[in-house]
Amino acid sequence: MNTTKHDLFYGIKESEQSEMLKCFNSYTRSYSAGKVICFFDEPDAGIGIVEEGEACIIHSLSNGSQTILEHLKPGDLFGQMFYYHANRENITLEASKKCTIRYIDYQHIVKRCIKSCQHHSQLVSNILMMVSDKTKDICEHLEAVSQRSIRDKLMTYFETHS
Repeated sequence: MNTTKHDLFYGIKESEQSEMLKCFNSYTRSYSAGKVICFFDEPDAGIGIVEEGEACIIHSLSNGSQTILEHLKPGDLFGQMFYYHANRENITLEASKKCTIRYIDYQHIVKRCIKSCQHHSQLVSNILMMVSDKTKDICEHLEAVSQRSIRDKLMTYFETHS
């Protein structure tokens, strides 16, 4: 598996990844396009990783309108921890294409296993890097949409994405 600096398993050998996923009791589920994968207001204690396909995090309003908050592709993470301060009542994750999701219990990530594996520390570091990247993206988005005119919004967007 090729990994980049912004991947969950960056710096972790493939054999260590397999061992780690067993240790974490991770599992996968497949979903067909259009299926709801999860509701963000349900009790949850984990993260999901899109392994194949695509999914969208959608916010639905009481008037029936929907906003796509995030479009997820292979390698992207999702979970309640990313929307901790949001009103999660009307937020869902839906498969936009047939997809496979790997689930990992949050406690297995934040608590060290008895082996105190180095690759576990690397995984936590990778997750923090991914959360940092996601936070940066959200801040850039907020900067653009907070501009008063469409011209300023576009200029800000182009400045942050060039």
